Formats: sequence, structure tokens, C-alpha cells
Amino acid sequence: MSPSRLRVVLAGIALLFAANAWAQSLPPLPPLKEWQAKMREASESARSGDAARAERTYMEAMGMAERLSNEKAQLQSYGRVALIGSRNALAKFYAANGKPADAEELYKRNLSFVEGYQGPLGQGVGTSALYLGNFYLEQGRHAEAEPLYLRAIKIREQTPGAGVDVLRKYAELLRAMGKIPEAEAYEKKIADLEASGARPKR
Repeated sequence: MSPSRLRVVLAGIALLFAANAWAQSLPPLPPLKEWQAKMREASESARSGDAARAERTYMEAMGMAERLSNEKAQLQSYGRVALIGSRNALAKFYAANGKPADAEELYKRNLSFVEGYQGPLGQGVGTSALYLGNFYLEQGRHAEAEPLYLRAIKIREQTPGAGVDVLRKYAELLRAMGKIPEAEAYEKKIADLEASGARPKR
């Protein structure tokens, strides 16, 4: 197997687990079950290395989620979660398949979307900022990642024990930027939080 195809397959396996995690967070209502099935189909296509089919199916799943997010009451809330999950999965797929600009656009759309209904300090905003920061870190765009991590830290710190995952990524960024003393300070903070029983909120 060529290195490029191996990267696609490995990325597809990661996407399969991510899609399943999002799907399991939603109840088995008929419209959501259709979306869940489409997400599984997309991630399985990515895992098998069929990039064209995977992209097409992720787009179909995202369209289904967009329609659900325009429904009323509880179904709208579930649709929003499905739409965020669809965009994140497609963004990961794009990043793994040499389309970073498309991935960036989707992460930014998610951040703006969540801000629109949760406000600037919503926990979902912190998660979306974290995902965009992770993308920038993976791309080596450290200056763009840093304010996103700091924003996510500020939001997550509203909930005790909810920011360990963000702190860990920020410490990784600081090391990549050559800021070793600052990284070590955050790593100590992480160790203290974990020793006190705090757990990251994902």
C-alpha cells in the first residue's frame, strides 16, 4: 500500500470512531437514524480509501443535518448537534486529504454557528474554538492557534475540571513555539488538576 493511500485509510479509521461518537450522543429518532446511517456510510468509505464516495456521502449527511437544524423545538437542537458533527467530520476528512482550506472553512463555520445560538461564552463555543485551534496546530499555524486555545481555556474554566484537554493542547502548542517554561507551567497545572480528580470534558 502506498504511503498516500495508507494516510487516507488511517484517517478514515479515525473518522469512523469520531462519527460513531457523535451519532451515539443523539437519540434514535427516525430522522436522526437516517443521518447516523449516512455518517457511518461516509466514514466507512473513508476508512476503505474511497475518498470520492466519502466526500459525497459526508456532504449528503451535512445536508440532512442542515435540514434538521431548521426544524422546531427539540428536533432543532438535535439537528444542530448533527450539523456540528457533520462539519467536524468532513473538516477532518478534508484536512487528511490535502484540502486544508476547505477544512478551515468548515471549522470556522461551526464556530460562528455555535456562537450564534449559544453566545460568545457557550461551552460549545469553547469546543469549536478548540477544534479550530487543533487544526491550526496541525498545520503549523501557531500564531493563529494560540488565541483560540486561550479563548477555549477561558470558557472551559467556567466549569471546574472541564478544561484539562484544552490545557494539554495549549501546552503542546507552547512547546512547538519554543516556549518551554510556559509549557512546563501548564503541564504542572494539568498534573495538579488530574491529581485532584478533575477530568477533561469532551
